[in-house]
Amino acid sequence: MLQTQDPTSPPPCPDRPLPLRGAPPPLPVVELADADDFRRLAQRHLLRCRRDGRPLSTLILQAHADPAVGDAQRQQLLAECARRLRSRVRSTDVVACWHGTHFGVLLPHCEPQHAEAVRLRLLAHAGGPYRVGAQLLALDLHGAAISVAAP
Repeated sequence: MLQTQDPTSPPPCPDRPLPLRGAPPPLPVVELADADDFRRLAQRHLLRCRRDGRPLSTLILQAHADPAVGDAQRQQLLAECARRLRSRVRSTDVVACWHGTHFGVLLPHCEPQHAEAVRLRLLAHAGGPYRVGAQLLALDLHGAAISVAAP
């Protein structure tokens, strides 16, 4: 089947296929209460990957906004960051958020070298300036850690 690029979608990435026309939208960002919830979610995915004999890569990212940014704007800023993260991974990947500033990305069936490419792509595209209302606000995204669980 021929894949075509949607003009509103981000440019294709080498390890991310072009979206199909009429394909369902990507899954939403999973809202979690805390890091323990993320660990439980990761364990469920790890069991599936082990059953399939494939690796599971995990990224942990932390976002920092300027302390002068108000609470309402910070919430909008972090919600937009979550949308950018979700738009830069495969539909089979899971993006989760807890405490508003911590993001976990589960990359099932993803080898370490591909996880590093995803990490770099996410840092490049999800960090940086965001337009919130009439203001352009900065958001630093860092602290990415990769763990790979082999089958």
